[in-house]
Amino acid sequence: MNNEIVLLNSFEVASILRTSPATARAIMKKRDFPLLRIGRNLMVEKGSFYKWLQSRHAI
Repeated sequence: MNNEIVLLNSFEVASILRTSPATARAIMKKRDFPLLRIGRNLMVEKGSFYKWLQSRHAI
């Protein structure tokens, strides 16, 4: 069983959302986004990102 944590950066989030990296960073800075700051880098755990995306889709 693989328990590896997969993190996405703002460029990967932008690709998934089909937005620019600047728009992805703005979305990632919103209060309800499961953001992880690692130094100056904005990251999100892949599973948390997809859960967040599903919750936004339901709205």
